[in-house]
Amino acid sequence: MQTLIGVLFSTMVASWRQRMGRKRRGCRRMSLGCASLLLLLLLAACGLLFWIMVLQPQTAAAASLPPSNSLAVTLLVDNSNSMFELGGQGSDPELLRLDAARLFISYLGVDNPQADHTCSVIFFGSEAQVVVPMTRLADDQRRQDMYQLIQNPPRMGWTDHAAALALAHSQPPAEGIGRQSAYILLTDGKPDWSNEATEAEKQAYAARLRQVSQQLAQSETPLFIILLANEATDADPDIARIWQPLWQDMAATTAPGQFYEARQAEDLISIYHDIVVLLTGGQSAPPFIQEMVPEDGLNETIMVEENLARLTLVISKSEVDQVVAIRQPDGKLLTRVAPNVRFAGGGDDVREEIWVIDAPVAGSWALTINGPGRVTVWQDAWPVAPTPTPLATFTATLVQTPTAQPSTTMTPTIPVRPTQIATIQAVAAVEIVKTALPQPSPKVVDKPTPWGWWGGGTLLVVATAVWAVHRHSQRQRIIVTGTLRHLAGPGFVSRLHTIDLDSWQRSALQIGSHSADVTLTDAAVSFTLAAQAASGGELNLVIRGEAGVRLNDFPLINEQPLQDADVITVGHTRLRYENLRLRQARQRQIQPPVSWDDI
Repeated sequence: MQTLIGVLFSTMVASWRQRMGRKRRGCRRMSLGCASLLLLLLLAACGLLFWIMVLQPQTAAAASLPPSNSLAVTLLVDNSNSMFELGGQGSDPELLRLDAARLFISYLGVDNPQADHTCSVIFFGSEAQVVVPMTRLADDQRRQDMYQLIQNPPRMGWTDHAAALALAHSQPPAEGIGRQSAYILLTDGKPDWSNEATEAEKQAYAARLRQVSQQLAQSETPLFIILLANEATDADPDIARIWQPLWQDMAATTAPGQFYEARQAEDLISIYHDIVVLLTGGQSAPPFIQEMVPEDGLNETIMVEENLARLTLVISKSEVDQVVAIRQPDGKLLTRVAPNVRFAGGGDDVREEIWVIDAPVAGSWALTINGPGRVTVWQDAWPVAPTPTPLATFTATLVQTPTAQPSTTMTPTIPVRPTQIATIQAVAAVEIVKTALPQPSPKVVDKPTPWGWWGGGTLLVVATAVWAVHRHSQRQRIIVTGTLRHLAGPGFVSRLHTIDLDSWQRSALQIGSHSADVTLTDAAVSFTLAAQAASGGELNLVIRGEAGVRLNDFPLINEQPLQDADVITVGHTRLRYENLRLRQARQRQIQPPVSWDDI
């Protein structure tokens, strides 16, 4: 390896000297830049060799989980008047539907590091509104922003399910391709638009919804429908005669979509948990803890089987102040920052915690919860997939293996939870294969040479230092952030639906004509987005443009502030600027803080 690095470095230096000898004006004036580039290339080559020799085998050994299909899920949440307090008849006055949505978002966010899930949230009533656009969930800060955006839902009048589904269908996809779409619609009753709807109007609306389900079936988009039923819905003859059978048919048409009926709002969290487990490829099971926490705390034992690729503990608390502690079989406290742990949830007004432990240690784990209130805990286990064995070899070897005589010793029966059945079967299959097949001789692994460890460590330190300097310089810069989304018209020349402005790492970006940074089809003029520092560490974004550019359908004059959801028109192209953090800041300015006691 030393020889290879020396040859590579000598070649680069010789080439550089040859170019310098020719006295090319550009390279002589940029000698420092050329030398820096050569150094970075050398470090990259060394890092690649180090990864191939040392890190790549470790990565391959750690990848015990199968790849997971990435999801793009839209949560459609009914916020019509009947969902709130309504003379004692409200379906969900405590907003438990938002707890269920947060649990769903948290679970997807830390489900599998190999997946790239996205999620959006739509509130609907008389009209539908995108509260959270399609957003990647792997970033904890983005999930926290989503929690804030959905926490204070408005009353939205009547109930228009078709408008909500149409808006979900019209949403541009998130960046990237290959995600499986899915819709989850929660409602507490029938479509409402009038107190005196005729039978013909009801049947016409039902036909529209059936057409939507057919379109979703053609695009292979599952639709999960949750009916939050109560005495009021039971007393409505139209729900039992028209709408509930329609919900069931729509879900069945879009398999694996399903229809769920919740008899009380407390059931929503369990239903959302079952749906997210189904979408991520698991099998749902009832919670193994569902009770009030006593005054001296709740202490439970979690039995973790061998050969688990992943263990997910889903904890739903009735009170934010309840404290959860998890201890491993050796007595050590499980922390959120452990190398094999991913955590989501927690924080202000968030009563859900998701703990994902990769390759958990088998044995008895201890779960302790302190603080008055109710708690529900699910234990989702993911066994390691057994290595496939050819059927002929497996059968022939079993014939040669002596059969053990049955024992007459009586063994007490131990109850097994449904979540453990698949794991036990997988482990049993692996043990049978180990017993039946001849065991290969152990491989002798060469001990790494001292240079391999020291040299690799040195390269890693140098690369880390270069990365740290680069990150520090980037943090000092003020850049344009957010997303530009194509709404109508010719759009971007690149044919993308969205442009991630953060990826440019620029303090100003020009969009429009052929000479701009981002080119629009058939655009004759351009506009510029610029980032400016403001007091208190905040970020101001401004827009300035040429004649013919319009902002929110008004001519853009001079320089104007740019806000989340502003619409920019250039010729026949319409773009929407989106920034979750600006939206959250604006909502804090517009809406006064609302506590749970005030709702």
